[in-house]
Amino acid sequence: MAFSTAAFAQKYDCTATKAEQAENVEPSKQNLYYKETLHLLTPIKSVDIDGLRIDITIIIGSRKKNTLTLTAIYTNLGEKRDN
Repeated sequence: MAFSTAAFAQKYDCTATKAEQAENVEPSKQNLYYKETLHLLTPIKSVDIDGLRIDITIIIGSRKKNTLTLTAIYTNLGEKRDN
């Protein structure tokens, strides 16, 4: 029995690999953006009052304008009624 082997040399284009690596950088930037965005909705303070949850998420103040801006998310925790 005789076995025959042959080796083939292949030329590989590295520019395609570099382009794929560049594309992989973009999703990592998007992941960081989404992580930061999701933390914006994390409540600083949360209060439950009579079946209503109020989550304070952002507080921005200006001494120059003497203003305070609160951003809150409210959620109804009470029972749903069918009309």
